[in-house]
Parts: sequence; C-alpha cells; structure tokens
Amino acid sequence: SFEKVSGPGWMSVLPDGSLSGVPDNLHVGVNEFEVQVTDPSGQKDEAFLRVDVQPLPEGVIDFDANGGVRSFGGDEDGIGTYSIEESGAALSLHGNVYKAVKLDPPYEVTSLTVIEFDFRSENRGSLHAIGLDEDDAATKSYYFKLYGARTKSNYIVDFATYDDAAPDTKHYVIPVGQFYTGVKTRLFFVNDHDSKSSNPTASGVFTNVKIYESDGGPPPTSAPTLPPTPPPTQAPTPSPTKDPTPKPTKYPTPPPTPNPTPPPM
Repeated sequence: SFEKVSGPGWMSVLPDGSLSGVPDNLHVGVNEFEVQVTDPSGQKDEAFLRVDVQPLPEGVIDFDANGGVRSFGGDEDGIGTYSIEESGAALSLHGNVYKAVKLDPPYEVTSLTVIEFDFRSENRGSLHAIGLDEDDAATKSYYFKLYGARTKSNYIVDFATYDDAAPDTKHYVIPVGQFYTGVKTRLFFVNDHDSKSSNPTASGVFTNVKIYESDGGPPPTSAPTLPPTPPPTQAPTPSPTKDPTPKPTKYPTPPPTPNPTPPPM
C-alpha cells in the first residue's frame, strides 16, 4: 500500500497509489512530496514526487479566490454538487445547483463589458446559464441561457446555441454590456434540472472564464456558410453549320423552239 509521508496538504495519496487534489495559486511552482510504499511482506521503501503547478492564464477567474464558490438564487440552489477543477480555472456542476463567485472588488459593467469562457455539458438539464448580478437573488433577466429544455421568455436567449455542439466544448464571447450595465458583485452559474427524482443528472462545466472590456468592435461571429458550388455548366454542343459556299442554282431547261416553216412560194 501507499501513503503520503510529507508534502503540501492539497495532495492526497490513496492506498492504491493514486493521487488526488487541486492546488491553488499559493502552490504555483514545483511541489515536492514524499511517498512510502509497503509490500505484502512488510518491506518499505520511499520515493519523492515533484509536481509542477502552473499559474492560471492571465485574467481567468480563480474559483478558489474571494471565498470560493457560494450558493446563489436562494431555494433555486437544490440537490447537487460542484467541484473546482484545473487548478481553479474550471467549475463543474452536477444536479440542480445554482452557484456564484463574489466579485471583489465589484465590477462595473459598461457597454463594452464582455464575458468569455468555455462550456460543455454531457447531460442536458432544464437550464444552463451564466450572468452577472448585484446580489444572490437571481434576477432572471440577467440570465444568458446557453442550453436546456426550458423556454421562458425572460431569459436572454441570443446565445442559446450549445445544442449543435453538445457534448463537446464550445467557446463563448458574450457582450454583456449590450444587454445590461451597472455595478455587479456576483458572477453566477446555473445548472438547473427540474426533476421529481432525488437524483437530478444535469451537468455543466465552465472553464477559463474572463470578464473584461472589449475594444468596442463587433463581437466575433462564426464564419459565414458559403453556398454550395454549382455543378460545372457544360458548353452547348454547336449545331452543324451549313456550308457557306453557294451552290449553283439549277434552272429548268426550256423546251426547244421549233423553226417556223416558210410559206410556199
């Protein structure tokens, strides 16, 4: 069996030798662990492991920062779980859950504010959404719907385009400031699954989330779909032309003219 002898607290060593744990930005760099293994006869040996923890990309929301992930939406946050992955760069949601991170300092959304992120879902729920809010009360008109069976009209549905990508990862750039502005203190994530079952199965993962001010240009769009190439047009086969050389015209041969018989002398 295996056991951890020393090293940072974020990593655990299970008896079968597998490792688990998620580092935060405090552990960026090389992390060293000492592990001991014991064979069935009781013989022991030790080894050192080194794990290089990379920092988050610039501007990416750290889900471990500012108190971490919190409940959002009051009673909307129901049965389910969440986990923070990829060294704080990803939030994975399962079940019927509403979660948020606190923006500290608060973010003033202007007409140029953008949210950029990656999203994927292996199990569609009633609603998968993202947005910014002033508090934890869950203002429905702030929801940017990405996916889900629910079709209420008070959500922003301009970016409900994940159906064609499921279950793969889709990249989004949402110009939030074109829909609402103001000071916001919450970045929220919705993984709603209206189910009578005690085990809702909806899932969604938000990764590499950024909030920033754009340069004022139009939001990126997908490449235009070109019309299909028409089949090649065959040149018409020319009809045979007549020989331009004129042919001699045949005239009917006139009958012979009889010589008149002279009168008798």
